[in-house]
Amino acid sequence: MPETEIHNEQLQKSLEEQIQFEHLISNISARFIHIPLNRIDSTINEALAHILKFFQVDRIGLLRIHADTSMFIVIHQVCADRIPPVPMSVELPSSMFPFMYSRLIRDHNVSFFQSLDELPEEATIDRQTYESWGIRSAVSIPIGDGMPFKYAIVITSVTRECEWPLTYIPRLQLMGEIFANVLELKKARILLEDRLKFEEMLSRISARFVRMPSDRLDDEIENTLDQLVNFLGLDRVTVARFRNNNTRSIATHFSARPDIPMSWKELDNQELPWLLEKLQQEQSVEFSRLEDLPDKAGPEKAFFSSIGVRSCIVIPLVTRGHVLGFLGCSTLHMPKTWSKEVVQGLRLVADVFANAMARKHSDDKLQEAEQKYRTVLEFTHDWEYWANPDGAIEYMSPSCEQITGYPVQEYMDNPEKVKEIVVPEDRRLWDTHFHDSRMQPDAFKIEFRIRRRDGELRWLEHICRPMIDSQENFLGVRVSSRDITQRKNLEAQLQEKFQEIYRLRQLLEEENLYLRQEIQLQHVHEEIVGRCDEMKQVLSQVEQVSGTDSTVLILGETGTGKELLAKAIHHLSRFRDRPLVTVNCACLPPTLIESELFGREKGAFTGALTRMVGRFEVADGSTLFLDEIGELPSNIQSKLLRVLEEGRFERLGSNKTIQVKVRIIAATNRDLEQEVQDGRFRKDLYYRLNVFPISIPPLRNRSEDIPLLVWSLVKQLEQKIGKRINTISRKTMETLQRYKWPGNVRELRNVIEHAMILTKGTTLVVHLPDHAVSSDKPDDSALADLERRHIVGILGQTGWRISGNSGAAQILGMKRTTLQSRIKKLGIRRPGA
Repeated sequence: MPETEIHNEQLQKSLEEQIQFEHLISNISARFIHIPLNRIDSTINEALAHILKFFQVDRIGLLRIHADTSMFIVIHQVCADRIPPVPMSVELPSSMFPFMYSRLIRDHNVSFFQSLDELPEEATIDRQTYESWGIRSAVSIPIGDGMPFKYAIVITSVTRECEWPLTYIPRLQLMGEIFANVLELKKARILLEDRLKFEEMLSRISARFVRMPSDRLDDEIENTLDQLVNFLGLDRVTVARFRNNNTRSIATHFSARPDIPMSWKELDNQELPWLLEKLQQEQSVEFSRLEDLPDKAGPEKAFFSSIGVRSCIVIPLVTRGHVLGFLGCSTLHMPKTWSKEVVQGLRLVADVFANAMARKHSDDKLQEAEQKYRTVLEFTHDWEYWANPDGAIEYMSPSCEQITGYPVQEYMDNPEKVKEIVVPEDRRLWDTHFHDSRMQPDAFKIEFRIRRRDGELRWLEHICRPMIDSQENFLGVRVSSRDITQRKNLEAQLQEKFQEIYRLRQLLEEENLYLRQEIQLQHVHEEIVGRCDEMKQVLSQVEQVSGTDSTVLILGETGTGKELLAKAIHHLSRFRDRPLVTVNCACLPPTLIESELFGREKGAFTGALTRMVGRFEVADGSTLFLDEIGELPSNIQSKLLRVLEEGRFERLGSNKTIQVKVRIIAATNRDLEQEVQDGRFRKDLYYRLNVFPISIPPLRNRSEDIPLLVWSLVKQLEQKIGKRINTISRKTMETLQRYKWPGNVRELRNVIEHAMILTKGTTLVVHLPDHAVSSDKPDDSALADLERRHIVGILGQTGWRISGNSGAAQILGMKRTTLQSRIKKLGIRRPGA
């Protein structure tokens, strides 16, 4: 076989493989449009399997590399038959691949080799790792520069040495960016849902501890620790109390995963001085890695390392300025980053625990005292007295002075003092209780407030029991009052915290609803900025026609956003799951436009080496956007008319009829009615296209939208240019609103980008030609003269160069052909020509 034929066959095979690969990438990309979260991982694995099959290699994997660490994780992996996988879902040190890690992360370069012999001398460690994993050839492709996590696609061969076709690398990088984006989106949504669940869990925890009996507090604390372990993915959680003047810590409550034992029961706090100092200062201590601890925390590092801790947070248990102990949460197998929300939530749990433990401690003391003095007094509380039927006080315990500030004798001399210290708001309750206690045989209690001698307000739990002898004679009442001020204050604090949690939860739900609505709105009218009546009408027409399959004709001057409007119609239509196919009729030479639209067969004309599928076939079952349709040659117009009417056509060089179902959106900046009258555009095609016309107003008619557009463009360009704009003066904005913008939004974007490049500082400074601004509304002739002078001024700046970089067309935001048409229409001539 001649060498030329061999070369042509190789070229043909290469082209067919590239087309096959492009189809593969397109099909994979389409699967990730509106993909549910629960299908992301399986769809990525399916995509990797297709790529593995295409390249006929042994392994392909997706790596996630934290930009701030030297660790990486294989998060997705597909292997050929009988090929063992590499370690997955575990952190691997970058020291296993120092050469590759440097190229991927620091230099963001692709790394590949056909054989291990190609690796340089500095890749000795990499070679050893590759050999241990049986890898003979590999290519590593960096993905997602600038994300919190960097990613990489790694393709390896075990059974043979492979020559890597580098022409596919950019498309694989694009595929990897799609993987990274959907994984980051999944992570963000799961994080938001976890935050809501965490807030709900905290609300339930706080609510359960309110008014919970003391004998159930220990069980409830253990239950709460179990919830923290399971929800936050912790390995071990401990609650400890200080003893012996804070010199020792005793573990009182503990929870851990089933395979993890309790690491300690008692600690000598003096062996951990730095940690003890922080806790006594009511400060939390947290670290994601032991290396995060300061140098002076050497004993603490040794202690945590000895019990296998990798990440930990220790929060003091504080009540009334007194540190009772601490809450410690740790992980043993994986490092954990303690987010702000998690830290705040754990501090709330620590406060609940501290108050509960203080209340239990107080209740335990009271029960101990009651048990101790039960043999002396059958019914004992803090403040006790016996009142005779005539109201005189027979006996009063000395504790009354501690509670009320008044000595015993003052009550003995004036029994009404018991009522007088009750605050006026609670006196009616006290009177009713005093009357009822003489009539009912059983003791019952009330809670009310008293004013101490020093003016301090105290809460009392008050119980009266009538004393009846065997003949049912009323002997008097036995009264016991307990100071419950601390408990009431604690209940009020817990209630306030519960209400705050409920308020924050409601706010978070409202913000989440608002974000969902904002995201939905962005999908509906993406990148279309405008709230003037004309644009509202245009958007209303978009929503009306998008639900149909009718042909749409978008009319408007150049730069008004006709393509954006076409995209909006497509995204709202039933074809939204398929890509929008776009053809710019003005950019294609007349000799190629027919094959571009309708396709061609191999050998249809000189140079047609392969069969090509036309845009109508690609758009079958979707939307085809024909931009600048007024530029179509007359011979193509007739063929297009047939497709619109019958949905049928033939490829160039073929007599086989192809049937398609395509929704057509056309756009032009020409006056098609005038073109029809002048004989340059078919009348029947015009009427077939003009089913639902939408006219986009020029920017000069949308002055009220200019501030919105300017700020939108500024935000878009900030990252590209690397500047931040905080303010735009009113004078600048008014100047922009008065300018007539012959190049419409495209010209406005160029002006804003030019201004941002020149602006120094955070206030945008825009310079327009003096002749371009007019405060009066000109008539048509004045407007044409203004446009003529503006175009002449720009041409003078560019040396009358129209096309190319920094040409007049680029500065004005126009296409070259459009600017040439305007120059001819306005009668502009170069001086001396």
